[in-house]
Amino acid sequence: MANYGALGEGWSYANGPRNGEFLFRGQVSKTGASIVVTLPLPIRLALFPTAVLVSSTAPTVLELTVSAPSGNTFTIFAWQATSTNVTTLVAATGAWVANWMCFGNLPGVTPIGNQS
Repeated sequence: MANYGALGEGWSYANGPRNGEFLFRGQVSKTGASIVVTLPLPIRLALFPTAVLVSSTAPTVLELTVSAPSGNTFTIFAWQATSTNVTTLVAATGAWVANWMCFGNLPGVTPIGNQS
């Protein structure tokens, strides 16, 4: 579980606060190709995960991608260029640091302002 520095924040929309939805963000460091980020319970659903490479700490890593969420988890993948071809990316083997952000949702909670 990678949620070092995770911070849950309430989130508001134009029509009022949405109960049960939070913004989480944190930082992960890893040596290798991927890391799984888990949002803390009682969050049941991760929404719209993103990750940004901290470039000053990872000169060999060129690209980060994020998997589709599965429940309250998602995976961050790191890619680097091959030694022979800069346009071909392979799974990273070196150390890297990423800042991530993701919305978390508690299913079954009715948002304020959208009640029937």
